[in-house]
Amino acid sequence: MHGDGVAAAKIDFPRAAFHQLLRHSNFVNAYQKVLPPATGLALMKKFSSLTRRRDNHNPEPLNRQAKKIFSRHRLDYIITGHDHVPRVETFPQGRYINCGPFFNKRTLVLHTKDDTQLVTWNAEDKNFIPFG
Repeated sequence: MHGDGVAAAKIDFPRAAFHQLLRHSNFVNAYQKVLPPATGLALMKKFSSLTRRRDNHNPEPLNRQAKKIFSRHRLDYIITGHDHVPRVETFPQGRYINCGPFFNKRTLVLHTKDDTQLVTWNAEDKNFIPFG
């Protein structure tokens, strides 16, 4: 599952309609025919920076979505990193783990035969440290 809509029909993480339009093959083909690559890329980067939510640090929307998904599907875990807030939430039906942004927090989900946990990568010691 991916928070941007991959497997949305199966798992209730719908992609916004506008994002569906921007990623539709007809739109992409027309966009690429009209604009040179460098111009098209620069325009999309500018558009993305203007439309990106600046308050992407509120964990509640994805926590609510995870709770809803657990109530509709038989899952043990939901793992995402979409809102950039690393955390583990435990619900009666399962655990929601958001690994957050590896690029600046160095957090990831470590799955072993015994456990699945949120950890931080310690590059200096080359080991994992439990997050928290």
